Amino acid sequence: MHNQSDLIYRYDGSFDGLLCCVFESYEKKEIPMDILLPDTSQPLLFSVKEIPTDLQKASRVLASIPKKLGTVALNFVRHAFLTCLVQKELNILLFLRLGYRHGPSVINMLTNGRGEYTL
Repeated sequence: MHNQSDLIYRYDGSFDGLLCCVFESYEKKEIPMDILLPDTSQPLLFSVKEIPTDLQKASRVLASIPKKLGTVALNFVRHAFLTCLVQKELNILLFLRLGYRHGPSVINMLTNGRGEYTL
C-alpha cells in the first residue's frame, strides 16, 4: 500500500527530473506532500528530499508511459508540465500513478477526485 508521506520532494525543474520523482515515488512506495523547485525559499515544516536527475531512471519512466497509458496520456503529461499551474508536478505524479493502475482509460477519468490517487 502506498501512503502519503510527511516529506516534500525537491527536483531541478526539468521534465527528466520530474520523471525521476515518479521513479522515486514508486521505488520507495511513498507519495510526497508536494514537489518543489530548487529555488523555493519558504520555510518548510516537513522534511525535504532532494531528487537527483538520473537520465536512466527518467528514460525508464518515459518509456513506460505510452506502453501503459498510451501516447495520448504522454502528450497530456508533456503539455501539463509546460503549464504554470500550482502543484503541477504533484498532480502529474498522481495522474501517472492512477494511470499505471487503470491503464489508458485514465485519460477519460475527468471526474476522479484526488483521494483515489493516493490508494
